Amino acid sequence: MGAGLFAALHRDHVQGLPFFRGGDRDDATVRLLMPAPADAASAEAALARGLSPPHFPITPRQLRGQWTFDGIEPGIVRLGAPTLPARDIPHKGGRTFGYRISGGTTSFAYLPDHSPTNLGLGPDGLGEYHDAALELADGADILMHDLFWYAQDFEPAETLGHAAAR
Repeated sequence: MGAGLFAALHRDHVQGLPFFRGGDRDDATVRLLMPAPADAASAEAALARGLSPPHFPITPRQLRGQWTFDGIEPGIVRLGAPTLPARDIPHKGGRTFGYRISGGTTSFAYLPDHSPTNLGLGPDGLGEYHDAALELADGADILMHDLFWYAQDFEPAETLGHAAAR
């Protein structure tokens, strides 16, 4: 059984799912985890809003193999032996999680679509520091953080939910 994590349900995060060759085959068993929708819809229904006709020719349920779609809340996510914290990260247009994976002597923090200006402009105009983002990133060996803008090009009202590099 394979497992996957989505940080958000925006199109740029999910559009490749139907082309995931390891999952779209008859003998596949996949558990897909994603932020639980704020509107109480099922995770599968939320995913299907963008991955079904007329936006895509099939629904998530029509992928080959055995799929489960689980909405998760912030906290510790268990994927068999590995466990990882999932935290709400500010972002425009829907719930977004950051994750941290630690194992042995290394750690990897994943903070996509982080929009610190959702909490205010902060001391330098690039956004407030966010406790959950700082917690996930603190001491990580590798940090993947979606920095879409250079500071000199950053207009907080036009960010589409992305951060700027200082």
